Amino acid sequence: MAAGTAKRVFDITSKFIAPIDVLQLGITAIDEVLPHVRDLSQALSNYPNMPSSYNGIKTVKDWEQKMSSMAASDNMSDDQTRQLKLDLDAAC
Repeated sequence: MAAGTAKRVFDITSKFIAPIDVLQLGITAIDEVLPHVRDLSQALSNYPNMPSSYNGIKTVKDWEQKMSSMAASDNMSDDQTRQLKLDLDAAC
């Protein structure tokens, strides 16, 4: 694996961990979770040669859109929080 590719994989991995950690801490405010989801979405989109069979990009973008339509002061429901954790775990 080339050094540049390894760095990108590390970057994406850390960006998956960040929103999961925030949710594990019980933080559900949109203005605290959405920036991490956006960072992850951008990192995934910028990764070259992503396999076409990988559905994680769509999953993360769907969450980004859903959360972007909410107010910054909104909190995710328990159901939303659980589903986002599951979806991020599945997308890893």
